[in-house]
Amino acid sequence: MKKLIIITALSTAAFFGCDDDSTSNTTGKLGGDCLPDNKCDWPLMCDNGKCAENPVDPGREGGPCFETGECYDNLVCFNDICMSAGNEGGPCLEDNTCNGELECISDTCVQTGVLNAPCRLDGTCDELLVCEEGVCLPDYDGDGFSSGRDCDDFNSGIVPGTIELCSSDCNWGRYVCQEDGTWSTCSASNDCACTTPGELEEVECRYCGWGYQRCGSDYQWEIPLECHDEGVCLEGTIETHSCGFCGTRTRMCGPDCTWLAWSECTGQGECQAGLQEYTTDDCTPLGYVRERECDSQCNWVDLGDCTGDCLIAPRAGGTWTDGTPDFKDEVCIPAGPFYFGDETDTNESNDPMRIIYLSQYIIDKYEVTNDRYRECVDAGVCAAPSDPTITTYFDDGTGNFPISGVTYSESLTFCQWDGGKSLPTEAQWEKSARGPYPRQNLLPWEGTSLSCDYHNSQNCLNAPQPVNSYPDGISYYGLYNCLGSMITGTLDKYIPISSYSDLPELNPIRIDESSETFAIRGWKYNVWADSSEFRVTKKYVYGVSANYKSNSSGIRCVKHTIEVK
Repeated sequence: MKKLIIITALSTAAFFGCDDDSTSNTTGKLGGDCLPDNKCDWPLMCDNGKCAENPVDPGREGGPCFETGECYDNLVCFNDICMSAGNEGGPCLEDNTCNGELECISDTCVQTGVLNAPCRLDGTCDELLVCEEGVCLPDYDGDGFSSGRDCDDFNSGIVPGTIELCSSDCNWGRYVCQEDGTWSTCSASNDCACTTPGELEEVECRYCGWGYQRCGSDYQWEIPLECHDEGVCLEGTIETHSCGFCGTRTRMCGPDCTWLAWSECTGQGECQAGLQEYTTDDCTPLGYVRERECDSQCNWVDLGDCTGDCLIAPRAGGTWTDGTPDFKDEVCIPAGPFYFGDETDTNESNDPMRIIYLSQYIIDKYEVTNDRYRECVDAGVCAAPSDPTITTYFDDGTGNFPISGVTYSESLTFCQWDGGKSLPTEAQWEKSARGPYPRQNLLPWEGTSLSCDYHNSQNCLNAPQPVNSYPDGISYYGLYNCLGSMITGTLDKYIPISSYSDLPELNPIRIDESSETFAIRGWKYNVWADSSEFRVTKKYVYGVSANYKSNSSGIRCVKHTIEVK
């Protein structure tokens, strides 16, 4: 009896116990509604009507703005939240720009150009996307129409307005791709009934052709199996092709199902999309350049400010495998003026001396050596000198001597192989040897001494020497052996009677299609050094042909910033 009473008491207690946790009240707890007076169970705090852990203080990053609409530090009150300007989803910076690749759209910094995002400010989107109504949408065939407007987004030849062949069981017809991306109803008749099996009837088919259709045993006309005298297109079809720089041209299929003439190319830009170059346009001082890129609409976009510095670092010299110098060093010649010409030399057509402006360029510090040229030969690009009597190329111990015995054309081939370079213009060679304005020196080095300490010539060693010889005779910019070693071919055509007065002020070059010879500069090691002619302004009384070669003609290459025209 006692045990029964105890069990009954426990059962009663269980029946009247606490509520189950699953039905407990969440007010004041994490994630629940706030208690009256905007309070929550400690240590939670009420944040916008809900109990949360450590809500951000007003005025701080991500927290609510003060009632005055202000925030701490450099934060901006944006949609009642304190945010840093320039970040994604936040306000734009004061100049309507954003950080990184974000762009300012409707006062908000957003990622643009990607799928279902706003188009970039220039109206472009990423690859295989197209900008329609301000949004980047899929365009898998790249025809300029999104998938929602394209009847076949994997065929660039099908766009709204395209006319295609279609057929019923017995007739040919056509349908049109509509602006909503759906095909119109096929124009082919579905009335295929006939009365006499085996009967033939001549009908039109496909592209303005004709053929016979047969009445089948089921009393239904069959579609013509052969179509004769067809054209090549459907009447009214319009074909569009790209042309020029982002331009388009169109042609229409005429009533005889042949193409009419192409229209003129319209909508062209000014450059080839993706091209990058340097230009002097609108740059000051004269000769300065800036880099620009041709955008996807074939229009130039500036990539920076105008500068006179070399935008590509000149190559530093290295060593061969045996540790000896390779003499591949390059020198940057900055943009700016220099004195071109010599009015004291009455025997040559190199007057008047005048100020010329050159854009920056990179030039070889040393003449091209036998070993450097041998690299090009080993690469299968250059041809070895054909006459061993006019070169040291085949001699032992002359790897660091200047190459000779190669033609003007072979010089160009080597320079192109050596990093896409070329030969210098006359003006570039002379500035490299003389130095910048206002220098009027006639020798690469300071003073007027013709001592053999500065150069090689017939009255000195009268034989080829290593390219790093005569360090006392280097030019203002550090070039070795501008005079007294090898002559160098230039890009200028040789004109017997000429004057510098008619040359353009900026980046001059003589291009004369009637001349088949090229101007040369420098001084030969095997010619007497006479003060009346041994000078950086020396202009020879003869030019050289593309096949010219000698024991005293070498190579010095240039990397042009501005295309030489």
